Amino acid sequence: MATLTIRWAATTGDVALHTVTVPVVVSAGNGAQGDPGASQEVTEEVLRLEVAKSRRDARDAAQSGDFGTASRLLSGGADLLAFAMGMPSEVEELRRDAAALQEGRWSAAASKRQFSRSRSTHKGRRTDYETPEEPA
Repeated sequence: MATLTIRWAATTGDVALHTVTVPVVVSAGNGAQGDPGASQEVTEEVLRLEVAKSRRDARDAAQSGDFGTASRLLSGGADLLAFAMGMPSEVEELRRDAAALQEGRWSAAASKRQFSRSRSTHKGRRTDYETPEEPA
């Protein structure tokens, strides 16, 4: 197994740097049929753990004052979820938090939520609930 990291800069709308890291599995066989041994559940769990790591790293960056890096990490996690799993509520939450970091509206509550979500994912808990938007 390996990872593929794609980085790009959006030049229209809100100018931002994006990073998406996707796990890559190489197998031999008839490529037209895909990998019959690939488990959708394992793939989803790997993606969840990648996003949890992005959340944890973003929180650490924000706590040390590096809001740009924190914002890019959350945007990358949102892109990964949107690309691979399409979880709209979590994607939107990550994008909202990334924007808050970019605009200097990061709060202790947002930091705590990132820690909680990352920790829950690493402990095997699902946190598929909606969070209210924070006031501006």
